[in-house]
Amino acid sequence: MRQESTHSHQPMKRALIILALFAAIFGMQMPSAVLSLFLIDIAAHFNVPVGIGGQIGTAAFIVTVVTAAFTGILTSRYPHKTLLLVSVGALSLGALGSTMAPNFQVVLTTYALTGISVGLTGALTMSLIGRYFSVAERPKTTSYIVIAFMMPSLVAAPLLGAIGDWRLGFGSVFALACIVAITILAGLPHDDAVSGRTLEGYTAVLKNKSALGTIFGNILTSTGFMTIYVFGASLYREQFGMPPEFVSVLASTGMSIAWIVGSLIAGRMIPLFGRKTMTVIFSFVNGLSVIAFTTLPSVWLSLLAFYIGSFSAGIRGTSVTTLSIEQVPEHREVMQAMTMVSQFLASTLTASIGGLILVWFNYTWLAMLGLSTVIGGAIFQILTIDPTKAG
Repeated sequence: MRQESTHSHQPMKRALIILALFAAIFGMQMPSAVLSLFLIDIAAHFNVPVGIGGQIGTAAFIVTVVTAAFTGILTSRYPHKTLLLVSVGALSLGALGSTMAPNFQVVLTTYALTGISVGLTGALTMSLIGRYFSVAERPKTTSYIVIAFMMPSLVAAPLLGAIGDWRLGFGSVFALACIVAITILAGLPHDDAVSGRTLEGYTAVLKNKSALGTIFGNILTSTGFMTIYVFGASLYREQFGMPPEFVSVLASTGMSIAWIVGSLIAGRMIPLFGRKTMTVIFSFVNGLSVIAFTTLPSVWLSLLAFYIGSFSAGIRGTSVTTLSIEQVPEHREVMQAMTMVSQFLASTLTASIGGLILVWFNYTWLAMLGLSTVIGGAIFQILTIDPTKAG
């Protein structure tokens, strides 16, 4: 059995751990922020179509999924802190290589290295929450850390816009990676690999009904917020004719703030109502909000539903993360790796299915993805248990 070290750290040490994990997630999210903002410029610089330029992200995504799937194996052989530093190393190499890339093939290859960072960091940070914080501390701690997923959407765009150059944008990610490495070195205690029972861990997770319910439920419930994240801005521009500058403030910035506020509130509500209950309720709220924001004819009612959907998605995301951490605790690393894979799969499915819906139908039909979120909430209710409430 693993030995949890949840009570051995003083408040200052716990604060440094939170800062290190927050920095790791924030850093891993930055390359995608640079690519999203400067994709057109990168494609134009190398004289390739934007669609071809977008394959930079596809290559990184493939690396991310493969890395995440094998994180459980890696943690059975190497300490978490070492793997996080490897993750930051891949981030820095990918950013530096992209900064200096002489041609499209090089930037395609070097940017893909950042996928290693994304694949490792998500699972490792959630596992370390379980290792260094008590059951009672985990909800609030998780809420502080997971807001780093959305921070680049909130702060990176104006900063990168001020930089105004894609090479300097990747250069800033390299500088950030160096700061993240120092934060991890200073903030995280030295740890040991969890065990050598790799196959046992994957088998235990796959045989656990509640763990599988958490994984599959997360795939379906994540489609709700991904619909907001991927298609919200274009819906308000194309469906309601909203000017781009209004979309940037009302949709993109408003979405990020609503999600972050929801996550922080979740950290305080989960101890009162429970991980599973919060996950189920706000999966339903999120799904119904997506249905409303994609179908309501009034732009203001649609925006209200959009913000409620973003807010409830922040609560749902934090709740399902804390629920996932408690599933199969003796093989937490494997569980978190598979949860991260489910998250990446949800992102891909939402973008692909949503894109096809818009090709064949219109934005109103995106409500189907809200319905899948409601179905995912039902899966959580039927299949999952909250081990902290069991017995």
